[in-house]
Amino acid sequence: MIRILDSHTANGIAAGEVIERPASVVKELIENAIDAGASRISIDIEQGGIKLIRVADNGSGMSTEDAKLAFERHATSKIRNLRDLEHITSMGFRGEALASIAAVSCVKLITRREEDDRAFTLQLEAGKLLDEGSTHAAKGTIFEVSQLFFNTPARYKFLKRDSTEAAYVQDLVERYSFTRPDISFSFKKDGREIILTPGDGQLISVLYTIWGQASADSALPIESVFENVKVTGFVSKSSHYRKNRSRQIFIVNKRVIQSVLLRSAVDRAIQGHFVKGQFPELVLLLEVANHEIDVNVHPQKTEVRFSDEQKIFRAAYHSIKNVLEENTRIKSLSTESGTSLPLSQEAGRKEDLSFPNKQMTIRYHDGGQEVALEEENLRRIQEEATLQETEEKSTLSAGGKLASGLELQENIKGNAALKSSLQERIHPVNQAVYFSEIKNFSNSHTDTEWQPVQSQDDSTPLSEDKNQLSKARIIGQAFNTYLILEEAEDILLVDQHAAHERILFEKLLNKHKDSAFKNRSQLLLKPLVLRFSTLEMENALAQREEIEKLGFHFEKFSENSFVVRAVPLDPSQDAFSPETAFRSIVEEASEHSLDSERQIEESLHTVACKAAVKAHDILSYEEMKRLVQDLLTLEDPFHCPHGRPVVIRITRYEMEKLFSRKV
Repeated sequence: MIRILDSHTANGIAAGEVIERPASVVKELIENAIDAGASRISIDIEQGGIKLIRVADNGSGMSTEDAKLAFERHATSKIRNLRDLEHITSMGFRGEALASIAAVSCVKLITRREEDDRAFTLQLEAGKLLDEGSTHAAKGTIFEVSQLFFNTPARYKFLKRDSTEAAYVQDLVERYSFTRPDISFSFKKDGREIILTPGDGQLISVLYTIWGQASADSALPIESVFENVKVTGFVSKSSHYRKNRSRQIFIVNKRVIQSVLLRSAVDRAIQGHFVKGQFPELVLLLEVANHEIDVNVHPQKTEVRFSDEQKIFRAAYHSIKNVLEENTRIKSLSTESGTSLPLSQEAGRKEDLSFPNKQMTIRYHDGGQEVALEEENLRRIQEEATLQETEEKSTLSAGGKLASGLELQENIKGNAALKSSLQERIHPVNQAVYFSEIKNFSNSHTDTEWQPVQSQDDSTPLSEDKNQLSKARIIGQAFNTYLILEEAEDILLVDQHAAHERILFEKLLNKHKDSAFKNRSQLLLKPLVLRFSTLEMENALAQREEIEKLGFHFEKFSENSFVVRAVPLDPSQDAFSPETAFRSIVEEASEHSLDSERQIEESLHTVACKAAVKAHDILSYEEMKRLVQDLLTLEDPFHCPHGRPVVIRITRYEMEKLFSRKV
């Protein structure tokens, strides 16, 4: 038999479409505050928002009549008819939120307009009006929502821990802070202030407040217009990345949305700049004509439809790709005062690296690293390099016929453009050392019979391929990414990052499986304080036992940071950044459960990948030799943990075919 449901049951069912958890309540109340023209919005929660949610703003407030009507279903001041849906500029418009909230909680409202002498107040329980009156209050509106889902146990039992629900609320507040940098957002959890944005209208201020200094320093500004679509925001440099998309925020017409289309555009734009499995931090704000989008797609308004998806895709794709390509081309020396001194890439031009101000500091940006050198140290390095160049010139004058390594060095010294380009790529503190290594490497290999990677004295039984690798002689480094080796009739190319990644992974895995070192840690001389998002912290704390089994010992330091006191014991002394290793584990824990050996191996993959030398890192001859020697100790030195090849062979026959010597 078909029956018409009573209003209480119908409202409870409808509320489930809009209100899923405390974060859903906060979302609707924040949007109402924004629509009211607030410049300050404060959010307070207790017990993850289940016990209490309090949202206060300094907006326009409501009249007594509007305040009463606001809790009726489909009551709204935002639209009048269907035609208005094509020109929506407000955050809310459906007229369902307050009725849905009131249906599953206890609500207290206090609101006052500028022209009113006293504020109006009312209280509801499960959607029924209990009391109304007047009180003293500042202009604006205060919503207090308590005992959420007290009358819907089916929904209540699906809520997570208080700390997890609080993390969802904090994540939501952070995202809305990015939509409106002109509004000061305050978020308190159980009486402790977690977030306070300045409301100065600067997106970079919000980014610094929410994600921290490292993110702000690596942020590349986006500002462009494509086919009447304005795109602004920030994307991080390729050196600053994450293992997931948790810090990718899409905002369309000041509305936080989820969009597969925009996510695909980002993935396409970052190809060639970020390694597969690495994602940039991103805040992307699009301004689109209202008639070109449909926001009436989902009750929670987190999805939108675009009338011209290709145009939106192109706008997002080109805006991000252009910024990343521009940053790839341009490297700069910047002073503390903010003056930018571009490094010329013009042929024949030398850069003046002398600075009269002795207090001035040079900062060199390469691969995300930042090193400060006082002017005195820079002058000392330059003097050492100049002295070595003088010695090398005298050697060249008396040397007769030289090996190819010295010929290359002579060309570099004789070409100012190449020298300038080389100096751009070399870390300042290593310039003198590197020039010395070039000389030593060249002088020690003038004979035609170069030494093999592994001498016969320390060789062990090897497979045929390993045996060839052990007998190869190192010629040099191509593109600061691939090691070039020669053996008999073959040229071997070694991917330095993949090789080092494989070495570190096997050592980490062997140590993890070795009962003598398993679960053993070494205390850090200086504990690390590292910042994470609230959700990452919750996931890490939930898997704390599994992470500590890997050798990391940490504890909560603040609402947004951990203090790391110990890291895995490293018997091989292959030192890599404890910060990098711990961040990798936390990011992995945010994506997967670490309760299986397979997932632990995946996390060790991540640590090894981030700790390994990168493409474009300049290696000395001894470092190259050590890398190849370590490869020979591995069970499988020819594939990285992700399955990519480490070594590629090019035969002499194949090369001669390319030069048409063979047909």
